[in-house]
Amino acid sequence: MKHNSIHQFSIFIKMLLLFIAVLFFGFVSFVGIDVNAASSLEVVGTVSESSLYTGETLNLSASASGGTPVYQYKFSYKTDDSSWILAKNYSAENKASVTLSKAGSYTFRMYAKDSQNKISYSEKKVTVIASAKPLSNNSKLSASVMDYGSTLTIYGKASGGTAPYRYHYSYKCIGGSWITHMPYSSVNQINVNLPSAGYYTIRVLVKDKTEKMVEKNLNVIIINKTTKVLSNLSQVSTSRPEINSSVKITAVGNGGTQPYKYSFYYQYGSENWKTLAEKTKVDYSSFKPAHLGSYQVKCVVYDYNGNSKEKIITVSCVKTTGKILSNTSKIDLVTDQIYKAGINVNMTAAASGGTRPYQYAYSYQFNDETSRTIKAYSNTAACSFQLADTGSYKLRISVKDAAGKILHKDYHIETVAALKDVKSYQFLSYGSSYYVQAENAGTGAQYAIYYKKSTDTSWICAKSYSTTRTALIRPRYLGQYIIRISTMKNGTVTNKDTSITTVISDEVKKEFALINQQRSANGLKTISLDNELCFAAGVRAEELNSEYAHTRPDGSAYLTVFSQYGIGFTSAVAENIGSGYDTVEDVMDAWMRSSGHRAHILSKEYTKVGIGVNGNKWSLIFTN
Repeated sequence: MKHNSIHQFSIFIKMLLLFIAVLFFGFVSFVGIDVNAASSLEVVGTVSESSLYTGETLNLSASASGGTPVYQYKFSYKTDDSSWILAKNYSAENKASVTLSKAGSYTFRMYAKDSQNKISYSEKKVTVIASAKPLSNNSKLSASVMDYGSTLTIYGKASGGTAPYRYHYSYKCIGGSWITHMPYSSVNQINVNLPSAGYYTIRVLVKDKTEKMVEKNLNVIIINKTTKVLSNLSQVSTSRPEINSSVKITAVGNGGTQPYKYSFYYQYGSENWKTLAEKTKVDYSSFKPAHLGSYQVKCVVYDYNGNSKEKIITVSCVKTTGKILSNTSKIDLVTDQIYKAGINVNMTAAASGGTRPYQYAYSYQFNDETSRTIKAYSNTAACSFQLADTGSYKLRISVKDAAGKILHKDYHIETVAALKDVKSYQFLSYGSSYYVQAENAGTGAQYAIYYKKSTDTSWICAKSYSTTRTALIRPRYLGQYIIRISTMKNGTVTNKDTSITTVISDEVKKEFALINQQRSANGLKTISLDNELCFAAGVRAEELNSEYAHTRPDGSAYLTVFSQYGIGFTSAVAENIGSGYDTVEDVMDAWMRSSGHRAHILSKEYTKVGIGVNGNKWSLIFTN
């Protein structure tokens, strides 16, 4: 009975508790209190790109939900190795933009904050890739107008592409040919003293590490005010042209203020003047007479200050003979060869066709100076002339027939001083530098040093005019070179030339033979001797006198010798160096006793070798 009462009491208690609970929740519902917990604040962030290039703009956005509106948004970012950077602080604006200039991996956070100051954020990863801008040539000059004798500074400047940059400097006067002042190098500022008054174009070529090249041409005017009155010495190529043959008008000014400009006109009979060119910087023009009879040719020379001088020349157009005039003249020297100064050249004039009798004239031009007459027109068909000075001669034999038709025949001869007259070596080991010294010409003298391969037409400037008498040159290719020392004193320039020949030295050939002996003795194929690699090895052997290491004197890797001189190579490259060995046998023995050096010499991977020797310094460069 007692047990039943307890059970009934338990049931009563449970029903009472249930009643209280229903009563409570009903009350809560009655007074309007939400018993569900508020939902959590969430934010969804987005980025416009998952990867982009440096300099591009990334757009960010965020959208919040939950929490207690109204929302505010903040945007920040960081790289793996930096602290957080604020892109945009809290505001109602849910968008932001960021321009990234540094490559790397970035983390972006898009924050949301509700009215109860609860904060949540979303993260996104973005990769920024380095973007190489196009190579740009920003070179400039120190001035655009200068007095003759002043020093022009050329500033080589580049941007974009792939550094480091190399610069090539050259110049030419209007109507002239390009002269290389400095070939490709890392030098980004040079000084130039241009040789005469005139309108010049300065060309700067820029190459980046990938060999991309951009050219920039800059203009400068060199002014020379003379004490002479302006005069006009213009001339025509013939005073008796045939119908429809070309008449060349060459404008020649003298005195006044240089440089000059020119105007060209012609007139047939009493007709109006016809314009060929007006106030042009080019000193020549031409026309073809279409009628028999008299023509007037007018040339006007203007100096830099605007003063002018006119000259009128009469030409008479004649009927064609029906025969073609031919100049068959010859000389007894082989053209495009080098001869010792002082040699005589024998010139024999001859002609055929045209209208007999013929007349002959002989002239020469030395080192781009004004043409000089050896013998004026006459019936003399032979002439002898001494090539007295060192330099470049252009010999000309001219033939004129009875109708006034003229044909020229030109021959180019180079002369050099005897080796005893100039401090030089007859042969230079390929890749080595060469020390050039001008003879002392006394107070007030300035010196310039140039060199070129004998078959080239343009000179490389090793040193512009200054009081310094010395310069180092390093001929880039095998063969014969001409070195010119120009001395300027009291307004007069004298040139002295000599020649050297770059060769593969006997020591290099002997070393090459020993290398292949070792390879053959070890069952390996022979390796070939590469001229370009020999140049690079020659440079390295010389550099070992300053820095005995596999790095160059400026601290860069030895491999940079390839890019400096434009030598191609593969990724398989090795270098052996040696110091203190006086003979080929000694250095070869030392290398073969060294495991690392021996491995290079006996490697199957390499098929080419370059060898350089400078005193007791040795360099081998291997590639495939």
